[in-house]
Amino acid sequence: MSKGTITRWSDNAVKAAEALVARNKPDLEVVVSSKKQLMIDYDLEELPDERLSTSLSLLRTRVGKGELVYRTYRSGSGKHWHVVVEMPVEMDDVERSAWQLVFGSDYKRDALGLISVARHVKNPVLLFMKKHKRAVEVVTVPERPSRKFKTE
Repeated sequence: MSKGTITRWSDNAVKAAEALVARNKPDLEVVVSSKKQLMIDYDLEELPDERLSTSLSLLRTRVGKGELVYRTYRSGSGKHWHVVVEMPVEMDDVERSAWQLVFGSDYKRDALGLISVARHVKNPVLLFMKKHKRAVEVVTVPERPSRKFKTE
């Protein structure tokens, strides 16, 4: 293997896409996070509203001014929740994983992401999502956080 060749062991997105094919899941796709996104995976039937609200207020303090928006989606199984947070600033993979844990994301998923970072594996933060997904809710977080957010 030449230097710079992407293999299933150097890119989590490649491994994840192969897993979808092997498990015959044509209705799902791999969505890779950008440096300005958090991808939170709640293995819960209901969104933890209070934790989400508190975590967004803390994140607002970290990112400062600028648009901070989150979108909620049903997970691929339809039983759980994904929350994608769009931020006005970039964060490295370690900080993004730490923030996802603050939000209460699936700790095993984020621990594996941190292991991938330590091993220099590309795309440590990703989600399996339904193709043609539609957000259940889109919320803009105000620059002065409060308990109530404006729903678009």
